Amino acid sequence: MKNKNIFVGFVCLIFWASIGLTDAVHAESLGLGIQIPKAEDGSRRDIFEMVLTPGESSRDAIRVNNNSDKGYYVLTEGLDVLEGGRGSYLFVNNAILNEDVGDWIDIDQRVWSLPANSSILAGFTVTVPEDALPGMHSGGVAVSKYDPSNKNDVKVISRVGAIVNIVVPGEVVRELDFELQGHKFYDEKGSAEFTYQLTNMGSVPVQPQLEISISNFFWQVRKELAPPLDILKPGESKVFTLGLDNPGDYFGLYKVNFDFNLPEAKTADSDGKLEILPELQQNFVYHFTVFNWGYYILLNLLIFVLWLLFMLAKYFYLIKLWRKRYIIHLSKKSEGINAVVKRYGVTAEVLISLNNLKKTGRGELKKRLKIPLGEWAPTEWSEIKDRHKIPSFWSFAFLNTKFSQPKRIIKI
Repeated sequence: MKNKNIFVGFVCLIFWASIGLTDAVHAESLGLGIQIPKAEDGSRRDIFEMVLTPGESSRDAIRVNNNSDKGYYVLTEGLDVLEGGRGSYLFVNNAILNEDVGDWIDIDQRVWSLPANSSILAGFTVTVPEDALPGMHSGGVAVSKYDPSNKNDVKVISRVGAIVNIVVPGEVVRELDFELQGHKFYDEKGSAEFTYQLTNMGSVPVQPQLEISISNFFWQVRKELAPPLDILKPGESKVFTLGLDNPGDYFGLYKVNFDFNLPEAKTADSDGKLEILPELQQNFVYHFTVFNWGYYILLNLLIFVLWLLFMLAKYFYLIKLWRKRYIIHLSKKSEGINAVVKRYGVTAEVLISLNNLKKTGRGELKKRLKIPLGEWAPTEWSEIKDRHKIPSFWSFAFLNTKFSQPKRIIKI
């Protein structure tokens, strides 16, 4: 248990050393510490931050402390960082892997012999290449305690470092190109998998944060924040795979929203004044369908039941129309609506509605008026059914048998 606690403490000290704190006490247990000298105005600095145009250089230094009772060698070098802008940094293993700020840093003296309880001031120069892209570039000065006995294979024993952020003035472009290469739904596993390619079309490195949401028909099925993605350098493309548990039903039309959040970026104007660009959102939408035999049969069964109910309602509506009867009244020129209503005992509203008449007035009646007389009597209805052979519901619904028109108009 004691050894475990020592190991955890060792890892924590390495972490705090790697982010470039100015207090050298953090490295006492290792015997190696660093300090960033104060700025020209006397303020303390946690990191090196410079605004430099392409081709411009700047001088600075870092203090290296040996807080142990033994002397050793230290190696000072400029290195790129693998992550930045989210609160933590990780240096590349060695200078061979540098592609950015690590190559811009020129150390005055790389190897030092550091006696016990002593310190040195290691100077360095940062020179921005002529083809450097606008925006912030992150690297650092790493100090390693090592054993130089084998010069062909330098073994780093411990490493601390300070971050060097270089801001190159100019327009910063942050843009992603998205291409979904495929998706899979695993019904038996209850999961889904999406494979997509991201390309950084901008001018600065970005580390996108993805939030994905899946919608089926009219409701949202799932929304999830994906783990942080790798850093994409300008022009770089990478393929990512994202797995989701319980994405919803495995049938129907799906809509997937890929929402990428691009972190804030730094730039500078022509006067060298720092500008912070806010976070940027980019959204990509993809539609696809998932087929499942079980859901397909169930959906078709539902459609069939709805159609059957519709046909049943239509059938009984036609039966109801069949039971209606009316007579045709041949109106005279001198007749008005009131006379017809008084003769047959129907309301004026029914007569006007059935014959599409105007409200009142002589001479406005049609020559042939329909007069409703209610439904057929049971004996008459039985005779009509036998004579005209009203189709059964199944014949009407599935054989499309038509209702014939009964001769139910009586002329007067």
